[in-house]
Amino acid sequence: MSIRSGLFLFAAAIAAAQAPSDLATKADEQIKASGIHGSVLIAKGGKVILARGYGLADIELDVPNKPETKFRLGSITKQFTSAAILQLQERGKLKVTDLISKYLSDTPAAWSAITIEHLLTHTSGIHSYTDGPSYVQHMRDTSGSPADFIKRVYALPLDFAPGTKFHYDNSGYYLLGVIVEKVSGMKYEDYLRKNIFDPLEMNDTGYDWPETILKNRASGYAKGKDGKEHNAEFLDMGQPYAAGSLYSTVLDMYK
Repeated sequence: MSIRSGLFLFAAAIAAAQAPSDLATKADEQIKASGIHGSVLIAKGGKVILARGYGLADIELDVPNKPETKFRLGSITKQFTSAAILQLQERGKLKVTDLISKYLSDTPAAWSAITIEHLLTHTSGIHSYTDGPSYVQHMRDTSGSPADFIKRVYALPLDFAPGTKFHYDNSGYYLLGVIVEKVSGMKYEDYLRKNIFDPLEMNDTGYDWPETILKNRASGYAKGKDGKEHNAEFLDMGQPYAAGSLYSTVLDMYK
């Protein structure tokens, strides 16, 4: 999805001096003027004051966006992965201070000091598999199993010593998903469904497998070099996994 297409959620410390109706009217005017394609929800004082779609969810079929439109979340997925890890800690299944070698077998010697907390905070030094041009070249490739991914990332040198720097790291969050599965005995997506989505009645949130028939799914777009909208490049959703695989709506995200 391009930056002009997506899901937008604003919760309410904004414009505290404005009456909710005035704020909603002004926001609606500005959003329309921006030309975005997406869905927007604004809440103030614990109440939703604006929830509507703008532009098209499918440009080819002229399908408008609405609050129920399902968008790919991308890296917003990471907050759910983090929540899963912290739930497992609360339940005594792991500690964020644990070394990841406790849960991942045959880790490289250079990884001996890496903890779950390092993965959560992007400070592990593990090379992010999305860095560099080769990732874009292989977006259409079948992702393979988590075991295949682990072998590939094991072969890469660390970018820095664990805990010494911050670098945004999709590999770390992929590995957190593997740890969730190892500790819970459940598939990543099943764990989230049972322990987060279902309890919160987030019925329009899940793993964005492209083969699933999913009502109200938005199409993805990107601007080409010609300045025009194009269908976004296909991405095998096994690749982002626990780092970016989920879909949701503004209504569910507000929950």
